[in-house]
Amino acid sequence: MWYTWSINKVTKISLPLVFACLFFAALCYAGPLSSALKDWEPVAIQGKIMEVGPEKDYIVIQEKKIILVDTIKARKEYKTKIMDLKGNTLTQDALSKGKLVFVKGGMVIDKDTKDMIILAKDIYLLPKYIRKDQIKNYPFLKSPSSRW
Repeated sequence: MWYTWSINKVTKISLPLVFACLFFAALCYAGPLSSALKDWEPVAIQGKIMEVGPEKDYIVIQEKKIILVDTIKARKEYKTKIMDLKGNTLTQDALSKGKLVFVKGGMVIDKDTKDMIILAKDIYLLPKYIRKDQIKNYPFLKSPSSRW
């Protein structure tokens, strides 16, 4: 009986302590979104999709990981917009390997791997490659990505 009581007492103290530690660790974690919001460096990249994440939460273009954002932070929604060149909204299902896209977003450096990661704010599906001198014909492509 004493042994059971001791385990229950330890469990009653340990579990809340573990949950409290996990909760505060999650609050203190500065992920890519937090870093991008703090140190926003606008970036634009064009290319064919080389890979789509299994959860469709990222794509790879020119060997750079592009994170698709869909979250709420401090009561504000952050979501990657996927559109065609006419501005029509598309779903993540429109992103597939081999499709040509133009991505505007913010760049961050992954603290663990030191790799460049782009958080996509806007993704445009393109019917063909757009040369640099032709981008001026698309005002929404030539303007840099603003902060969320």
